[in-house]
Amino acid sequence: MILADAGDLVRCSYVARQDRVVFASRDAIGARKDLNGILLLDSALQAPISKPDSIVRIELPLPEVQFFFCDLLEL
Repeated sequence: MILADAGDLVRCSYVARQDRVVFASRDAIGARKDLNGILLLDSALQAPISKPDSIVRIELPLPEVQFFFCDLLEL
């Protein structure tokens, strides 16, 4: 969910020195780094979580999910 209103301009820029893509809208800014060939764009401009009971969305590449899942099974 890239958080921007329909009329908002979302700017995108690549910062070569940091190897990151930076996204900015009127209300938010986010940065993404290539992670095994994946840029996690869905939450690039996600608003901060304001309530402790809010749903948190975590994006992980499949290999990391598999390691995490195996660790959970060992608990």
